Amino acid sequence: PADILMPGKEYILREDLAPTGYAYEDEIKFAVNEDGIPEVVIMQDTKTDVSLLKIDAVTKEPLSGGRYQVSDSNGAVVYQFTASGKPEQLIGQLIAGQSYWLHEISPRNGYAYAEDVMFTVSLDGREDIVLMVDKPTQVIVSKKAITGDNELPGNYMSIRNMAGAVIEEWISAEDPHIITAKLVAGETYLLCEERPLEGYAYASAVEFTVSLDGTIDRIEMKNEMTKVRIIKMNSSGNHLKGAVLQVLDAQKNIVIPDFESTGDAMEITGQLTAGRLYYLHEVQAPAG
Repeated sequence: PADILMPGKEYILREDLAPTGYAYEDEIKFAVNEDGIPEVVIMQDTKTDVSLLKIDAVTKEPLSGGRYQVSDSNGAVVYQFTASGKPEQLIGQLIAGQSYWLHEISPRNGYAYAEDVMFTVSLDGREDIVLMVDKPTQVIVSKKAITGDNELPGNYMSIRNMAGAVIEEWISAEDPHIITAKLVAGETYLLCEERPLEGYAYASAVEFTVSLDGTIDRIEMKNEMTKVRIIKMNSSGNHLKGAVLQVLDAQKNIVIPDFESTGDAMEITGQLTAGRLYYLHEVQAPAG
């Protein structure tokens, strides 16, 4: 303005408040012409530039899927999006110098919920890159005998959802079975035994819920050996000794050869297969 700025003097044009969605421009020095010719001073604002990216905590690779939102310091949601595996660019949408929160509404299946990330939009218009890191869900399943701490190999196992659908199946081995980035955080599943190792009984299903925060879930199932108690008695209910017995399979093949009743209950442990049909066969009756 001619009535304020003096000819021949230098002045500074400073931006005290940028428009919404624009960064603050650097100060501009200018001088007023002494000859009265109007001085043209141009200040150009660049738009704020924020890039939001989801990455895998292990591989550091970008992740697609999952729903996210950006909210301001008052909690008002200003933007929502679904991760595409590429940076989600917000150009000219956020206010320079203001702080925001990136929040995960629901992660991609197989990943845990990430902690909220706070970020502040640059004043000078440079690109702000905001990373949110997701941990894959991880469940470690151990199959053990009831009497020990070592893994029990040879059992046919499965993970089922609560509707009964099989999500994962395997044969137990010398090491625990690890399921990574497959089960849904916060969902409840059943660890089931489809077929135990011969000589072991079926274990009850184990219900578990996958951690929301990416904590490793350790699930354990233990097996009892099969146990059959055989008692030989007379019609009066008294125990008898001296009978020679066998155990046969469904095809009448001998599974447990001749053994003699002693007058006490006889226990067969870990020799018969759970769920199979057998016959107790008397080879020779006691005298009398």
